[in-house]
Amino acid sequence: MLPSLRGRAPDPDRTAPFFGETPLIIGHRGAAGVAPENTGAAFEVAASLGVPIELDIALCASGELVVIHDDTVDRTTNGAGPVGGLTLEALKALDAGGHFGPDFAGERVLTLDEVFERFGGRVPIDVEVKAPAGADVTTLVARLVEAVARHALWQGIFVTAFNPYFLEQLRLWDPRIVRGQLYGTFEDSDLPAWQRFALRHRLLNRRARPDMVAIEHTLASPRYVRWLQGRGYRVLVWTVNDPADLYRVLDAGADGIITDDPAAMRARIAGR
Repeated sequence: MLPSLRGRAPDPDRTAPFFGETPLIIGHRGAAGVAPENTGAAFEVAASLGVPIELDIALCASGELVVIHDDTVDRTTNGAGPVGGLTLEALKALDAGGHFGPDFAGERVLTLDEVFERFGGRVPIDVEVKAPAGADVTTLVARLVEAVARHALWQGIFVTAFNPYFLEQLRLWDPRIVRGQLYGTFEDSDLPAWQRFALRHRLLNRRARPDMVAIEHTLASPRYVRWLQGRGYRVLVWTVNDPADLYRVLDAGADGIITDDPAAMRARIAGR
């Protein structure tokens, strides 16, 4: 039996502006299947298609919000070391595109402000915040709220996170910002079983009060999607790249998908 959601039901008017296209297609880390993830090149692919951009942010050592997925720079740049241990100056010296292919050599790690400046207002932006246990949630919230205010993007972005305590603090700091709760199976995680269970069920935490939910594609059964929608949530599904997963998620009634190749997924949806 599925447990009951706690807290107030979401207001559908808060998320309606993001769902003009049905189903909504969002470019994962820009368009991570065709350009180096979380770079200007990948974001430009998504923006040229007119689809929203999903990106990841973290705090670097000098206090700026930078756009990168991993805890370290090792996988996505030619550097090494933890993001939180490197200053913005050090991060800007790295090549964030050459690993993907020679045509992308010279792509740089971006700040959230740079992305907002370049792409804010062109397409909606889904800002995923990395706020694991032990993260400085207060500073993360403060920096994010300040960035949104600097660019007046209250209507142009929404913020997603696994951490319900971060989402709670974001709501308290600036309730205008639309929030989404991320929810996954964590089957591939090396976390202890009790931690995986806690993360899977943080969607149910009354603190978060999400406006929408974003669930891992393996969870997108018709029953579960309908259950969430029946409680007022629009449901995004991540990360959908396989055609069979796409059709299964669409048949389940999901409101949108997050994908590494938005052009290919749009073509498949249109062809269907």
